Amino acid sequence: MNINNSIVDPSLADATAIRVTIGGDFRPTTEVERILQQGLYTPDWLVGEAAPVFRQSDLAIINLECVLAATGTPINKTGPCMRAHPDTLSLLTHMGVKLATMANNHIRDFGDAGVRATLACCEAGGIATLGAGNTLAEARRIHYHEARGRRLAIINAADAEFSAARYSRAGANPLDLISMLDDIVEARHNAQHVVLVLHGGLEYTNVPSPNSIRLLRFLAEQNVTAIVRHHSHFVQGCEVWKGVPILYGVGNLYYGLPDKSVAGWFEGGVAQLDIGADNRCRFTMQGFEQCLSAPRIRMYRGSEQDDFLDRLSAYSSVLSDPERLQLEWRCMLAQRKSAYYGQLALPSELALRIVRRFGLLRYAVPRQAKRLLYEELLRCEGHREALLDILEENNA
Repeated sequence: MNINNSIVDPSLADATAIRVTIGGDFRPTTEVERILQQGLYTPDWLVGEAAPVFRQSDLAIINLECVLAATGTPINKTGPCMRAHPDTLSLLTHMGVKLATMANNHIRDFGDAGVRATLACCEAGGIATLGAGNTLAEARRIHYHEARGRRLAIINAADAEFSAARYSRAGANPLDLISMLDDIVEARHNAQHVVLVLHGGLEYTNVPSPNSIRLLRFLAEQNVTAIVRHHSHFVQGCEVWKGVPILYGVGNLYYGLPDKSVAGWFEGGVAQLDIGADNRCRFTMQGFEQCLSAPRIRMYRGSEQDDFLDRLSAYSSVLSDPERLQLEWRCMLAQRKSAYYGQLALPSELALRIVRRFGLLRYAVPRQAKRLLYEELLRCEGHREALLDILEENNA
């Protein structure tokens, strides 16, 4: 596994290699909107350090993790609804981004209207979109890009959440295994190279789940060129599985929120893929800090980049050790047990906040009968599907 440590290294690619640069979650904060609209700082100051990495590519991609609209009515869902002013698109155009993947858990936060507004905003700004649409069929479409005499296919999908598109509802392309395999076959029929850009996994951890590793390795065996994933908001490890690079989590690209106190939130990695004519893919990861000391992207150089690669290697080492992976995964889940139990056991969001405020969350444990019920509903595929359909119908 070759992970180079320079910001832009043209020597990675020969004259025939297609360079694809992929960044993680992009959601400019309210502070960034204010800065841009008041002219306090330029796009070059905010994201200019990342621009050379993206511009010196045949195709530059980011994950657009919010709706781009001046106004909107949020949908009913768990978690926050994310929206940014259309003016913030200038940050992406300044970096030279040509494709925005939109299969994620926030693209439908403001309903059909929000999806349509975001698609229109990107089109007006000259940025192609992928992974979301006005219908499921539109959200599933494959993006093709011609470069260096070859054709590259990009497929984008996300773990199915509130944002998922339906046959007649706008939203994100849900990661369905059968559909994904069909799309890979179609892409391979029409292109020499296929890159999967996925949005999924558990958030706020450097450790990917054992099941997600199994899934991504299986997809790597389906005649694809590379797999890049985001959504964890933390950088996760990478590996080459049967000749196919898998990057399990590239972290945030530009996603500052003032209430985030964990250091992992503010660190990200830009993935650079060099795809040769022989279909082999080499990759590098360029580390950076975002929205920590200032509302900007600051690329790592020298010893900072070396330290980032050391951390990335440590995250990656667990992938090839199943026993250690299970141990670290279970240790991470043990730290979150109280939070999960609190949501299941307490009667309201207000009660949850009060219990958390007084440090009593560890005592909020659902009764055994309720624990067994949740286990049955979540483990059984038939029960889970029926329950989700009932909840979605009730929430419509």
